[in-house]
Amino acid sequence: RKSSAYGYAQAQNPAWNDYRKDTGNWSHDRDDFGDAINFIGWYTNKSSKRLGISKWDAYKQYLAYHEGWGGYSRGSFKKKPNLIKVAAKVKRQTEMYGAQLKGLGISKWDAYKQYLAYHEGWGGYSRGSFKKKPNLIKVAAKVKRQTEMYGAQLKGCRDKLDQATKGWFW
Repeated sequence: RKSSAYGYAQAQNPAWNDYRKDTGNWSHDRDDFGDAINFIGWYTNKSSKRLGISKWDAYKQYLAYHEGWGGYSRGSFKKKPNLIKVAAKVKRQTEMYGAQLKGLGISKWDAYKQYLAYHEGWGGYSRGSFKKKPNLIKVAAKVKRQTEMYGAQLKGCRDKLDQATKGWFW
């Protein structure tokens, strides 16, 4: 059957519309990489709350993303051995990436160092090749500031929700 999956996140129409309705981001576009990343974060968070899947469980999150919440709940992936293989590969890739970050002494929360390692590659980062690239360091610093700003905004939203709901929301 024909799929409505579209854009960077390959989001289906119903899920994309739920995201825009839930977040109020009506102008978001699936062709915009930043909007697609926001969608994936929203979907991962929703999967965690609806299905009880840890946000850090790449295997189950991948299956839920691929099959949708209903399909995941029904276990539709169990009849798809190739999908299970891909989910296992996603899990291995996630574990390898985490180990590489840890091996480089990079916290999963350090956007500055992660950006540099992503841009320069593991070897280039280890050799400090970024130190000779002032423009790259400026961009990494901007990534760090943006990440900190988003984190502060999220904390502010959570604090406001806690005040408004007297903590029952979480």
